Amino acid sequence: MLARWVLPFYWIACFTATHLPPSAIPSVDLFPGFDKCVHFGMYLGLGLLILEAFPRLPRRSLSLLAILICYALIDELSQMLAGRDCEFLDGVADTAGGVVALLLFHFTRRQAVPLGKV
Repeated sequence: MLARWVLPFYWIACFTATHLPPSAIPSVDLFPGFDKCVHFGMYLGLGLLILEAFPRLPRRSLSLLAILICYALIDELSQMLAGRDCEFLDGVADTAGGVVALLLFHFTRRQAVPLGKV
């Protein structure tokens, strides 16, 4: 499965991008809240890769949300070590990306198992 090979590199790239010092990041504010869209997109991709890489993940929906929410919390809190801000709304955007990944995966796969039992 390609997703199992891509996932670690994608996750490392996400971690690196969110932990660079503020001076190393170009200011790209195309519109207000653009950074929240970036967080959303990163976690959307992360969620889809996890779902694809681990098809036998027990209680897939609950497991994915737990993984992404815990990682979002760790990610936001550890950014302070790199001199970056820990923002609650970044965590909300991260979680929303994971939820949308779960919904997209479920509705595009049309699995026989109901969403609550996945």
